[in-house]
Amino acid sequence: MSFNRVAACGILMTLLTPAAVSAQQPSVPQAVIGEDAIGADPASPERRRTASERLFFSLQNNENGSEIDRLVAGMLTELNADCAAVESYQTFAKSSAFVSMKIKCADRALYAVTVGPQGLGVISGGDGSVERMLPEQGEIRMLNGEAPVQPRVRRGPPLITKQNLAILGGVFIIGVVLTGLFWRRRAKAIAPWRGLRSEDKDRLIEESDEVWADVFEHPSGIWLARGRRGKRRLFRNQLFAYLYARHAVKLFQVR
Repeated sequence: MSFNRVAACGILMTLLTPAAVSAQQPSVPQAVIGEDAIGADPASPERRRTASERLFFSLQNNENGSEIDRLVAGMLTELNADCAAVESYQTFAKSSAFVSMKIKCADRALYAVTVGPQGLGVISGGDGSVERMLPEQGEIRMLNGEAPVQPRVRRGPPLITKQNLAILGGVFIIGVVLTGLFWRRRAKAIAPWRGLRSEDKDRLIEESDEVWADVFEHPSGIWLARGRRGKRRLFRNQLFAYLYARHAVKLFQVR
């Protein structure tokens, strides 16, 4: 970005009235306000200022150091810039109405940003269109990767912990054991009724009471059901016997 384009941005910001600027000022999350303002009186001017406004006045007062680093990161957050971490920046144009900076973010080309006293920020670049920083244009401040200020999120305890995994593992093991015991007990109970011949089934039906049409209960507790084609099947539960007799559904039959 040439100096003439930056100066044009500054002139535009000078011509804007406070009312027009405030009408265009974006809504800024409270999380991007400086940490020293957190806890201040909500009615105080310092509490209402955005990071962009505070950066402008701080640079007008020739301040520097870590406070400016933090405000640069907060300004990028307000402008929704794609910036994982700030590597360096340079203030290369300044007047009573605007301040223009070049900012280098990690894995991004240079950004050019202009801010004014009302916090109205204009950002461009990030695509290689901004010329590199030159020492004669101003001091280049190098950082250790100051990340843009992000809203503070209160995080709860993790859903999966070692204790939760141990409990789930215990429940799974108990379920496997109980299932094995159930099938073992069932296999033992139906063992005498397996492999019956046709005449054995006829005998069982003669010894049984017909509870519903084609559904018979034997005194031993076994249930017999006669299907639509005359086939007779054994069940340990009357519901499954009824389903077979009425709808030919074979569930948990004794084979």
